[in-house]
Amino acid sequence: MSDSVVVHQHSQYTDIRVERKTSGPIGSTHLVTVSADSESSFRVAKWFFFDEYSEQQAIEFAERIVSETKFRRRSLRREAEWTKVADQYSEFAHRIMGMFVDSGFMPIGALEPTESEVATVQLEICEPIYQHIKQKVHDPTSVSQDRELWHRALTECREALDDLSKA
Repeated sequence: MSDSVVVHQHSQYTDIRVERKTSGPIGSTHLVTVSADSESSFRVAKWFFFDEYSEQQAIEFAERIVSETKFRRRSLRREAEWTKVADQYSEFAHRIMGMFVDSGFMPIGALEPTESEVATVQLEICEPIYQHIKQKVHDPTSVSQDRELWHRALTECREALDDLSKA
């Protein structure tokens, strides 16, 4: 699903696009794309997950990409905190989605989360992982229990697939 929320031409060369879009990783709700077609050409795309999106935050993020060269460079090199969270979470969400697809269930992007028990189960499995990754990236000194959390999530996924297959 994709409904354009905001299309803003920041300057003659820079466009900002904010879309409601659920075709990304599990739990994605909106996609912000900032692109420039000038001598410093770039394209940055950020998914907002679960309940993190607000139009104001999306525009502030885009404006920061446009106006702060250091932040833009760190984002493009995948060194910014938000990119580390997105990369780690997307990898996990892709694994969970693969388990569902391999079991014959449609990808969440093809489903309305409010209309599908499968989508609800996927969200329930993935949101705690997302919050964990976000906390770990934000505070690398925190005690991380990745193995236990991943194992529990994968076990929940297998159990949910068994239950859904019987239904």
